Amino acid sequence: MKRSSKKIITQKARVLRYVRVSRGISQRAAGRRCGISDAAVGHYENGRMDISEERLAEFLRAYECSREEFDRYLAGAEVPIVSVKDDCMNLLQKLDDSKLRTIHSVLMAFLGQ
Repeated sequence: MKRSSKKIITQKARVLRYVRVSRGISQRAAGRRCGISDAAVGHYENGRMDISEERLAEFLRAYECSREEFDRYLAGAEVPIVSVKDDCMNLLQKLDDSKLRTIHSVLMAFLGQ
């Protein structure tokens, strides 16, 4: 089910992406294995759609990942960063406007603007 146009990258979505990437499976291949579009895979991983338990079970079967392994990551095992940009976006969502202004200034300086 579509959540919204706003990304809310949950730990479940982050772990799901990590498992797929760590097994060398593209979003297109993941979609084919699960009978959904590669865009839908991206929506689940990017927090645009909630992941139902049924859909999660399909993904785990397709990725040959046990529920126990998945749950270890959910319980706090370190999930390596798959995308620095996504990780930064997740961190930025947690900041208030005053802190975002500072980050914005730093980013603009990196771009030479």
